Amino acid sequence: MSNDFKPGPMSFSRKLFCVAMTIAWPQRVAREAAAELKREGDQKTEAEMLRRLKLVRGGFAQSLLWIAATALVGFGLGRVAWHQFGENNLAVLALATAGGLVLFGATMGVQGWGIQSMEGNTLPERINQWIFRSLTLLGTLLAVISGSWAIGP
Repeated sequence: MSNDFKPGPMSFSRKLFCVAMTIAWPQRVAREAAAELKREGDQKTEAEMLRRLKLVRGGFAQSLLWIAATALVGFGLGRVAWHQFGENNLAVLALATAGGLVLFGATMGVQGWGIQSMEGNTLPERINQWIFRSLTLLGTLLAVISGSWAIGP
């Protein structure tokens, strides 16, 4: 096994390295992941690890698209609010607070191991993901609107 992917606790820079490798060279990470599992007695193949890493990469790319879209829509709505209502510190504070509270609620409400199946695709798991993602999107959108509104013309 290479020292690039040694098991155990990792520093922040090592985590960043592993993420970058997953994005740029998933085959290498899959090979290392399969070798690590094999040493632990698990017989998952490199192909299975590559499949999982591709899911991670796809989710990451989708997240980046959602971030960009939310930022653009939120910034646009903030600009519209500024032009329609002018400066309104109370409304900006209310939106920022609501956004933060929705994000907090999403984070605290997401369910984990208690509903997890082997495949991770049961109806309760999908509903859990939809709720978490919807609340995260709403909270982020509110926060971006308030920030855009606050900066004025």
